[in-house]
Amino acid sequence: MKPIQPNYTNDLKEISKQITELASEIQKIKELLWPEDKNSDVVEMYPWHLKNSTTTADFHESEK
Repeated sequence: MKPIQPNYTNDLKEISKQITELASEIQKIKELLWPEDKNSDVVEMYPWHLKNSTTTADFHESEK
């Protein structure tokens, strides 16, 4: 006689639903904490893109 295997399908569906809701709430919190400027470019997110930083490329414009 085989042991009875519990069916976890409904429990896993409920866990998946809760994780989806949690991710949605976290996204809302992130938007409140860090509002995204729609006019800014997401590409420019490295420190050398800041206005107060300089790189060697700034000094060698004639070599381009």
